[in-house]
Amino acid sequence: MKINIIIPVRALHDGKRRLSPALSATERRALTGWFFSRTVAVARLVLPASDIILVSAAPDLLAYGRAGGLHTVAEANPGNLNAALRLGAAAARQNGADATLTVSCDLPFLERNDLEAMIATARPGAVTIAPDRSGTGTNAMLVAPIGGIPFLYGQNSFTAHSAAAKAADLQWTILRRRGFACDIDLPADLDSLGFMKNDGHRVAAE
Repeated sequence: MKINIIIPVRALHDGKRRLSPALSATERRALTGWFFSRTVAVARLVLPASDIILVSAAPDLLAYGRAGGLHTVAEANPGNLNAALRLGAAAARQNGADATLTVSCDLPFLERNDLEAMIATARPGAVTIAPDRSGTGTNAMLVAPIGGIPFLYGQNSFTAHSAAAKAADLQWTILRRRGFACDIDLPADLDSLGFMKNDGHRVAAE
């Protein structure tokens, strides 16, 4: 089974606005850039660059992806995550993939073995969902076949994706791993997940 990883990313200056009470615009940009480059690097450990699809409206990020051999897709109307993922899925289908693995771009503890564990669950007619630590959101999802269920990211997306898999009569699995569960959305996450201030920006505590 051929799998493509889809990584959607906003322009760095536009990311993580909800962190503004704790971080300056410069700090948020640095943090978002670190998230982005790290997510791409981890994905490249498990799949060829040509099987990683970067979806963005940011010319600099798309150029970065092309320079690294990634399959890049430009958004015409940025700001809608589900629409961006649909573009990525269409590109994966054209790329000859049988399944898509969507990965959020704000997972500071994501590691190679997390992606490998998700890929190991892949089988025709099945969906694997990795929820966030609250159990309400979706931070990664593997779908086979492509388009087997719609992308329903947003409030309570874990429940929405699970219900969609059931409605489509697809087998579905929950994969709980720290690398997928721990995302950074709110100022409290910076402290609760072990982030610390260092030289003007936040970095993950080792």
